[in-house]
Amino acid sequence: MYDNLFTAYENNADIRIGDRVYNKAEYGEAVHITAENPSISASYAAEGDARIYFVDPDANATYDYSGNVYDMVIIGAESGTRSKLTINQQIKLNKGGNNTYSGQFVVHNIDFDASSLTNYPLSQNWAGNFEYVMFDDCSIKCNSNGNRPLSYINAQRGFDDFNMIGCTYVSTSETQNYII
Repeated sequence: MYDNLFTAYENNADIRIGDRVYNKAEYGEAVHITAENPSISASYAAEGDARIYFVDPDANATYDYSGNVYDMVIIGAESGTRSKLTINQQIKLNKGGNNTYSGQFVVHNIDFDASSLTNYPLSQNWAGNFEYVMFDDCSIKCNSNGNRPLSYINAQRGFDDFNMIGCTYVSTSETQNYII
């Protein structure tokens, strides 16, 4: 058993989040978000790549990527200690042209702070449903400025599988307390 999930991943151990398993053999190299390298940004994202990010608790990490997200997993690196991630850009979930990718966005062991955004933190940016969203053991905080919930769905854009396990959700809005 590893206390540091990044170390576990680097040593080819399986990381189970919900009903899915992530390991280096299947998902490849992970990005280690540290105090010296605190941003999830365009320099790491590539269309179609399953990107795994491990966030150290003291990193004061930020999500600054403005492009489309096809397949992303963000994991707090220390078991039992949530890592903070401040969301500075809307997370644009996308399945690619002609729905090329199934779509996966997973967040585990993270204090997910989107309280400064004035728009929906999660947006489906392609017609059709994004396949899989999982928030596991997270604290999720949404904004008061834009009175927006975590995400928005309609008849053309939604989720096939949206999960929140062991999470708390806080809206700082007096009028908007919905998740979706």
